Amino acid sequence: MGIVTINGNLIFPPSELLVVRDITLYCNIFKKYSVLLHVDNQYKDLYYNYLKDHGCYDYIDEIVEELEPGSRIISDISPYNIKVRKIWAGNLNRILSSL
Repeated sequence: MGIVTINGNLIFPPSELLVVRDITLYCNIFKKYSVLLHVDNQYKDLYYNYLKDHGCYDYIDEIVEELEPGSRIISDISPYNIKVRKIWAGNLNRILSSL
């Protein structure tokens, strides 16, 4: 079982939240990966409430402050395995095929 970590910067606009949910669903259901959201500890509640309010926390396993060793990282800053500026419908296929 693998782990995918998404940088919290990619949750808010200009990213499309429903595409983020599609990625987490794909990772969780089809790939059997754990999905983590990487954010600073002081913002955990903000991210949790935002995702819950928008119905997008279903397939995120945990919000973490530290990167998990061996995790595949989707991020806009280093370190990353999949570098994206934003998560949107235009790069969904590229992200999914890179996982």
